[in-house]
Amino acid sequence: MDSLRRLLRTSLRRLRARPGFTAVAVLSLALGIGANTAMFSVVDAVVLRSQPYADPESLVEIYIDGKSFEYEPLSYPDFLDVRRVTGDLLEGVTGAGYTLAQADKRGGGVEMLAGELVPANYFRLLGIEPPLGRGFEEGEDVGEGASPVVVLSWDRFVQAHGGERSIVGREIRLSGRAYTVVGVAPQSYHGSVRGLAPDFYAPITMDGAFSPDDRGRLQSRTSHWFFVRGRLADGVERAALDTRLAALAAELKQNEPGSWDTANGFTTVPTRQVVMNPMIDKFLYAGGALLMALVVMVLTITCANLASFLLARAADQRKEVAIRSALGATRRQLVAQQMADAAILALLGGSIGVTVASALVSLLGSRPLPVAIPIRLQAAVDARMLIFSLAVTLLSALLFGLAPALQSTRVEAAPVLKDEGTGGGSKKQRLRSGLVIGQVALSTLLLVVAGLFLRSLSAMQEVDPGFAQAPTAILNFGIPHSHGDAAQRRAFIDSLVAEVASMPEVEAVGTIDNLHLNVTNTQSVRFNIDGLEPPEGAEAHLADYAWADGGFFDAAGVRIVEGRPFDSRDRRTLEEGEREAATVAVVSQAFVDRYLPDRPALGQVLHRPDRGDVEIVGVASDTMVRLLGEEPRPFVYLSAEQADQVNTTLVARTGGDATALVARILTRARTLEPELMVLESRTVEDHLATQLFPSRALAAAFVVFGALALMIAAIGLYGVVSFTVAARAREIGIRMSLGASAGSVVRLLMRGGAALVLLGGVTGIVLALVVSRVAGSLLFRIDTQDPLVFFSVPAILLLVAGVATLLPTLRALQVSPSSTLRAS
Repeated sequence: MDSLRRLLRTSLRRLRARPGFTAVAVLSLALGIGANTAMFSVVDAVVLRSQPYADPESLVEIYIDGKSFEYEPLSYPDFLDVRRVTGDLLEGVTGAGYTLAQADKRGGGVEMLAGELVPANYFRLLGIEPPLGRGFEEGEDVGEGASPVVVLSWDRFVQAHGGERSIVGREIRLSGRAYTVVGVAPQSYHGSVRGLAPDFYAPITMDGAFSPDDRGRLQSRTSHWFFVRGRLADGVERAALDTRLAALAAELKQNEPGSWDTANGFTTVPTRQVVMNPMIDKFLYAGGALLMALVVMVLTITCANLASFLLARAADQRKEVAIRSALGATRRQLVAQQMADAAILALLGGSIGVTVASALVSLLGSRPLPVAIPIRLQAAVDARMLIFSLAVTLLSALLFGLAPALQSTRVEAAPVLKDEGTGGGSKKQRLRSGLVIGQVALSTLLLVVAGLFLRSLSAMQEVDPGFAQAPTAILNFGIPHSHGDAAQRRAFIDSLVAEVASMPEVEAVGTIDNLHLNVTNTQSVRFNIDGLEPPEGAEAHLADYAWADGGFFDAAGVRIVEGRPFDSRDRRTLEEGEREAATVAVVSQAFVDRYLPDRPALGQVLHRPDRGDVEIVGVASDTMVRLLGEEPRPFVYLSAEQADQVNTTLVARTGGDATALVARILTRARTLEPELMVLESRTVEDHLATQLFPSRALAAAFVVFGALALMIAAIGLYGVVSFTVAARAREIGIRMSLGASAGSVVRLLMRGGAALVLLGGVTGIVLALVVSRVAGSLLFRIDTQDPLVFFSVPAILLLVAGVATLLPTLRALQVSPSSTLRAS
């Protein structure tokens, strides 16, 4: 123990003697370790961390295996049927569907909360014990609207109610109704789907009370919104469940021909294998691996840089090493001293790195994401992160400390003490050069990938979505239950549209119930056309659709290329109980091209199973519907004035500031109806940012870390050239004394640095060619070997490397040859 204390004291004294080197080393490591810890925290929260379920091995996810979506949530009637036929195979079946609720803020105003609607057995079947109060009791999921009780999430319990245990048993108001808080979920549980952390849980039968649209997701078999999970009974294999569900699918195809697609079936996946959804998970894993590889490369460059500096420092300390060796110090002791230096540097860097990681995680968690659904990143620097940070710290010390320690202690005492050794050493020089080549190669790789993602983002931003090219404001809202019937709801929408239309800055205004490129919701309509057979194995054709009024097309910039938009001729009063009685439709050009290529579209009739016929009165220009950059999809617009609208989106085009218009529209809407449920209030530019967010995030990450890597590599190159220049000071003095020009000396000294950059750059380009093929699936409409990127990155690299090698060379030339020779 005494020898260890002496070792550490000596290391601290040695590091204090070089404060500049120590500060640069610690800060470099802090950035590298901090970035790695923060990124691991995010990846762990999203991908790696398991849910706190009891016996997770017996849990399975149940999806609909559809033709257009392989892992689709079930409808609530599907869930009931699954529960009905699997009672002998499953201990129980539960699930969760998402809803939004409006709550009063402390101090005034309202806020939107996310909630999970669940069966009564939800907490009990998953083995989740509320630390306060209870979960739901049997019978509380029976009878629509009959059980106004909620379980709060832990975060909501702390943030909105101050962690007061007395909240259990009290009432809170959600969407204008009182609910009794019966429990609080555990702090470790953040909901059924990772990232969609709910604020509360409520019985599934309260669905209609939260949503203004009470038309019945609970009754609709075509509304797929319920994420279902079952627990296998003892001794039951998943294959037996799959067989039973296949029989159920066959039954539903026969008994529900109008609402169960004959191409659909059921599929199951073990819960332990699912993060969010199997379709999404492969992108999550790929993105997580890519981001972790990114920060690991930056840390590797940092360690290589520090190893290079330690080698250079060791050359200055060669006499100290030789003296200690002559006095009897073993090589093991000398290596231990060098490793102690590296360990102290790493621990200091790691300590600061944890603070950096905590700040980065807090920043990521506090920044609102440009998405309509409330995604919450449950990342924190906890015990797992501290263990990871410690592991990275120790690994870093090993990476940048071991090789210099072994190299610097391989000395022959006698020649060094006689001052016959230069201290450079061909092996040490090769090691330093190899480290620089590696840094440059990794920096080149990161910069190329960053360039590809930037080009991909640019290509995506240039895509014409087919709508809302002018500044446009949108307001997505739900009409409260106080507007009790279809006529009252229609009157409110009309009054709001008239109010907005009267604003001088508004050029056009209209409504649609589901705006294009809404990543949280897609709607499909089933139809047949006379003379056109449905697809093989199906009873009807399928197309995306929305309910829109006549003003929408002008407001959204969607052109009517044939026929007319909706107008006053299409308005009629709905009969009692009639919900979707549209008799006219406008279809997209892609719809015509696919289904009516050889006959006039106007006047054609779409026969909707169990919904009535619809006549085509207009053809509209194509828009992107589900994904930015997709091929044109057939789309059907139904007349909103012939439907009972409850949730809708107002679209207002302006020639001025769309952001300012959003605020004014929201104020006007709140004036008309103070209890209006505002689900989304933003510009169309913000709406499209949801689609651009993944590309922007990846591009930003690679640009930031690529620039950081290039800067670190440039510092390393500067250090190596500085050391080389210092080692050749006598040679430079002699050459200058003999009349060598400054230019020739500069070329001589820069030649070595240029060679290192060239080798590193070529290696990096080769690596980038390989990696770009792997990352090709994440790029949008660009060549993975884009010539602009692969030519511009080497140019940037040469420029930065040129400056890094030129500066120490010019500094050496400022010293007079005579003083250099005298010092030698």
